[in-house]
Amino acid sequence: MSLVVTPTDLRGSFQKLCSIAQTMMNIDVMSGSETVVFISKSAKLCKIITADERGSVVIVRRLNKGTFERIMVKVEDGSAQLLSVYEQEQYLNGIRLYEKCSRYW
Repeated sequence: MSLVVTPTDLRGSFQKLCSIAQTMMNIDVMSGSETVVFISKSAKLCKIITADERGSVVIVRRLNKGTFERIMVKVEDGSAQLLSVYEQEQYLNGIRLYEKCSRYW
């Protein structure tokens, strides 16, 4: 599963999000082997898109409390982050994956 770390306008349809994944990140959702998570600008809403030979799927997840974690990536790594199955579950439940480093000086 790929997580798009750049906040995205989620008012669009499956086709718009699929197009963003293809053109911006070279992820072919229609191949059936990719699942992509887009996070809204407010980080309270996400859309998960995927497809298989029978059709396409859009799942919307809204957190009642808190926000989805903002994940930073290196510029050369692009705007998508790969997550393990465990990390996916934690992330979609609003649980922080990374601890913020505090400065001690």
